[in-house]
Amino acid sequence: DSAEDTAPEHEWPDPFEGLNASEGSKDSPFDIDPGHAVIAGANTLVNEVSITSAWLDAPIISVMGDVLNLDVIVQVNLLVDQDSGRIGEALNSVAINAASMTFESSIPVPDETAGADLDPDEEPDLGLPSNWAVTRIDGDLISVNQISQYTFQTDHDRADITFGSANTYIALGDNTVVNVAHLSELGFGYDLIIIGGSMISVNWISQVNVLIDNDTVTYSGFGPTGVSGDDNLVFNGAVVNGVGLDSYGEMQDNFAAAADSLAAGGLSIDESVAHDSVFEGVDILRVLYIEGDLTTVNWIEQTNILGDSDQVHLAMDGFESATGAAINVTAGSNAVINIASIN
Repeated sequence: DSAEDTAPEHEWPDPFEGLNASEGSKDSPFDIDPGHAVIAGANTLVNEVSITSAWLDAPIISVMGDVLNLDVIVQVNLLVDQDSGRIGEALNSVAINAASMTFESSIPVPDETAGADLDPDEEPDLGLPSNWAVTRIDGDLISVNQISQYTFQTDHDRADITFGSANTYIALGDNTVVNVAHLSELGFGYDLIIIGGSMISVNWISQVNVLIDNDTVTYSGFGPTGVSGDDNLVFNGAVVNGVGLDSYGEMQDNFAAAADSLAAGGLSIDESVAHDSVFEGVDILRVLYIEGDLTTVNWIEQTNILGDSDQVHLAMDGFESATGAAINVTAGSNAVINIASIN
């Protein structure tokens, strides 16, 4: 009847409690799916750029030289996927070049009721500017937004794998590389821009993807449940979107005379320009004079190059027949992606 005989038996804690993934929380970062998985591919490369440019503009632009607008999208996808060994069911790879150019008007819808209550015998107020300010730039004006993104990755794996009886996840690939850049170029607005030289606008997007995925998968014993050596994606997506459509007309004498006067060293304009009908409703006319050329360039270059040629050998003699566990090998399933937009 001693105290030791009547005290409850002490329960020692399990030192391995919580280490078994099947007994742990579903949110545990160490949880894996049942069976065995070998990931030698599944790499992801992404280049992404967007440029929003409203740096310099005016409703009226007078150009004494030439006007050149150039919108270019160049897209190249190269995929080499030659697998050997005991590859399972073939899954199609996908190569996509997607390009879009859209231009929409920014002219407001006219108000049909405006002026309905005016006295027809009264002289209408045109609202022409009585004051104006001229900003002068001697030389050329150049605006360049250039982004170049290059991703080079090699993931050539060689593995000789023997499985035990527990669940297994072996990641030899599954790498992710991302380049992201976003530019918002917001600047100056004028009512009139007079250009003594030429006006050149270039939007250029160049996209290149190269993926080499030549895999060799072999095994001894029973074959794996699933082997994927392809199922790759190479994708280029480019968008050039413009808000505000340009219309072209012959040079007016008043704008040409103003350009000649400013080119000769003048510092202002006269009423023949300020009181042109296109400036109705403008209180103070803001004018920019550029002596030389106005050049605006938005330039994007994106290149992804991925080499993912793997050699995997699975030693499974008598294993799967004894355990019934599923074995899946992923040697492909790579994605190389370029996304660009100029607005």
